[in-house]
Amino acid sequence: MTQVPCSCCNDPRQSEDFNYFADRCTWCQARRIQYIQRVLRLDQDTKRRRCQAVIEDVQSWGLDESEVRRLAKLPERALQPVTAAPAPTQKPKRGRK
Repeated sequence: MTQVPCSCCNDPRQSEDFNYFADRCTWCQARRIQYIQRVLRLDQDTKRRRCQAVIEDVQSWGLDESEVRRLAKLPERALQPVTAAPAPTQKPKRGRK
């Protein structure tokens, strides 16, 4: 069984046009930087200012800035990975003595 990531990271898997970036999500903030740098047709100074604003938000929310920067540099879109959920633990059987 797999754990489904939050919708802010799952919906972009369905559509390239999905451009919602949830606050306090490391992957969304990295994808927000990617969107500013790769999609928006802005001059370099404006891109730099907008990306710096994202980094300031990341810092104020207590997210890992270095991880956001690392994810933003990846060639693929930054999306929270779908990971395997831990197997459910079974309750110990109560035996009769």
